Amino acid sequence: MKKLSIFVGVILGIWLFAACTFYPIVSQVEFEARQTAQATLPTVTPEPPVVVVEPEVLPTEETGEVAEDPTPVPPAIMIKGNISSSGEKIYHMPGQANYNNVKIDEAKGERWFHSEQEALDAGWRKALR
Repeated sequence: MKKLSIFVGVILGIWLFAACTFYPIVSQVEFEARQTAQATLPTVTPEPPVVVVEPEVLPTEETGEVAEDPTPVPPAIMIKGNISSSGEKIYHMPGQANYNNVKIDEAKGERWFHSEQEALDAGWRKALR
């Protein structure tokens, strides 16, 4: 046990010697380096972050899996107008429950709308979900 105490004492002594001897030198060098860096480096103004908004993808009701919508969307036209099996004209807005499941078949009279008001004026009603 005595040997361990002596060993620990020697190690602490070496550490204290090194710290007392080299710390002031390292501190001075670090201080000078910081002063030089502040004097020579240009000030940089950070750019604002770029925000990327991902389109919302909703799960299908039956499986809970995300359904991809293969229907091509004309630019800036996001409202889908489809005709139900009973012939009712219904428009679907992005974010509604079945929006991603609705496929537009223009051959059956289904169409795209630029605005909700355009769909209403054409005699279509909004989907309930």
